[in-house]
Amino acid sequence: PMQTRETGESAHTATLLMDFTAGSNVEDVRPVALEHEISVPELCSALEEATGIQFDFTVTGNPDGCTVTWQESSALIQGETPQDENQDYVFYDDDLLRWFLLDTVWRNLTGEFGMEQVVYTGPDGAALDLQDPWPLGQFDLSQPYQGSAWYCEQCAAWEPGKTDAD
Repeated sequence: PMQTRETGESAHTATLLMDFTAGSNVEDVRPVALEHEISVPELCSALEEATGIQFDFTVTGNPDGCTVTWQESSALIQGETPQDENQDYVFYDDDLLRWFLLDTVWRNLTGEFGMEQVVYTGPDGAALDLQDPWPLGQFDLSQPYQGSAWYCEQCAAWEPGKTDAD
């Protein structure tokens, strides 16, 4: 079992952190209480049950934190989410869905389970390659994930409040 760095104990949480920040400079994290505690290996199924979205990832611990491997059937890779299932988690834009998936998994692993770093990989184990997520274009996901707000802050072309329609 994965253990917290501080105590060496198995990490558990009774709260999921749903992260709707999506690149904003204002965090939008909404806690969802669970009926019972979960461990890191249970995170994926807990997120799927709470949202109705196909997260479909596995987590492997390493000395610096963990690696999250997204599966081919995940909404992150497929870019699809069930519509009208749970109105709190309906995304009409693939980029908003992707940011939600990436930020939510990262936020839970770092905030609830105490992981120092989260590295994302695709189904083949290689660095995750997303096609031009708005508003950034390409960014390097071979390095530990930093959260969408950080990536948007790094993007010189990005201006708060500006959309593609402007």
